[in-house]
Amino acid sequence: PTATTLSTPVKDCDAFSSPESFKKSYFNFLSWDLSLPMLDEDGETVSPPDHVFYFTMRDSVNFGDKEYFGLVPQCSDTKCKLQGSSVLATNGAKAVVVV
Repeated sequence: PTATTLSTPVKDCDAFSSPESFKKSYFNFLSWDLSLPMLDEDGETVSPPDHVFYFTMRDSVNFGDKEYFGLVPQCSDTKCKLQGSSVLATNGAKAVVVV
């Protein structure tokens, strides 16, 4: 479902809120090796992060607005939205598989 917090023209793009886009964005997050460009726009060295967090584990409702970007719909759910999607990402020797 489309998040009710979308207020830009992207809210009218079905592909933006599709299961395929959700799967691809999560896969890309898992695949990120945490590297960043060596220099920012001012030529300064950029240090990469030492850890990152995926926001969010569950769908949420903020001030009455529904957001659907969680891995599970609600706290009581026991299965990820991507189960059965064969998502595989590697980061060095670490791998995450959702089946």
